[in-house]
Amino acid sequence: MASSWRSAASVIIVESVRHRILLAKRASNASFMPNTIVFPGGTVDKLNDNTFPLDKTNEPMKREDFHLKITALRELFEECGIIPIVDDTGRRKLITSSSNDCLAVQQDRLHDKAGLFVNLFTDHLLDLRLDTASMKAHSNWLTPADYIKRFDTFFYLISVEKAVKPRVYKGELSSADWNCAKSILDAASKGKYHLAPPQFYELTRLSKPKQWNNLESETDVHNSTKICPQMVEVDENRTIGLLNGDQAYIEGERAYFTKIRPANGKILQPDPDKCIHRFEIEKHPKNGETMKMYL
Repeated sequence: MASSWRSAASVIIVESVRHRILLAKRASNASFMPNTIVFPGGTVDKLNDNTFPLDKTNEPMKREDFHLKITALRELFEECGIIPIVDDTGRRKLITSSSNDCLAVQQDRLHDKAGLFVNLFTDHLLDLRLDTASMKAHSNWLTPADYIKRFDTFFYLISVEKAVKPRVYKGELSSADWNCAKSILDAASKGKYHLAPPQFYELTRLSKPKQWNNLESETDVHNSTKICPQMVEVDENRTIGLLNGDQAYIEGERAYFTKIRPANGKILQPDPDKCIHRFEIEKHPKNGETMKMYL
């Protein structure tokens, strides 16, 4: 049931000048998606994220997704030590715990204590506010119905002029760095990196030059559809993930509750004149998993 889905939020930070994106690699002992390349983010803490003070942000008013923005930035700081802020002159920038011992201490304390995030702005960053207003709604992904744990994850995009060095919290991540979308996709296609479908899909979108020209336009970049892959088993080494709008996708009330099914001829040989919106995962003995995306 939808009530069992866990709300989550992630942030895609893009350095507009050099076209780089902040990506993190989850630790090998992580409980969810170990060794996977992800955007920083995590699950909503209802008690604390919903009550973050509006005046500690640069939002003019609390909108429905305010708590999701707080979640994404809280997790960004916890995992990577980075915070997008705006100073009292209105200047936007990133600050990082990699060059600030006080922030490093607060980052280490934040793990499993989400309520301490607000203390950064009430006790330490007194002249700064959290830059939530620059976050643009980007996409919404729901874990496929085959998984016991399902996350309803909202992705936000924020464009910055200058990247800063991350400081990784080793309890959740093994590394974090700024990379071009194309270089990560090329490496993933050779089995060097493991990308979950949402990351592969969004990096594919951001690898297109047109997207970078529209980063400041919420309507041009935002996909308002809740994307829920429907998995299809071809054989033991190949799986297809059908996405919303694909000619074989089951729409309507069953869209979010359709579990994995065997492939048929219509799925394996789609009509080229109809919508093909899917990804394919293939297992290789030497390179692990590789993925192809059809947008």
